[in-house]
Amino acid sequence: MLINTGEHITEPQTNTVVFYQPWVNEGDRKKKPFPVIINDGCYLSGGRISNFWYWQRLSPTGRINPNVEHGYGNFTIAKGYEVQRKVRVIKEIGVQS
Repeated sequence: MLINTGEHITEPQTNTVVFYQPWVNEGDRKKKPFPVIINDGCYLSGGRISNFWYWQRLSPTGRINPNVEHGYGNFTIAKGYEVQRKVRVIKEIGVQS
């Protein structure tokens, strides 16, 4: 079971699961954090704060949503998961290498 520890993390590693807390603007009701898997990004870039990340949302059962999202990080540490990404390449008929 995925658990949100509530502990902030500024530099999650690629292929780790964290909870993303959407940024809240004035007038917005409290938005709840949701689990994501980190694809790419960095907190510091060239000595300057970037904090820009790419991620995919996770379902409660651990399925990865195919849509890649991005934005400024606001993450907390997740516990209770294991990541196993697989890629299966198939040869298409009529395609020459």
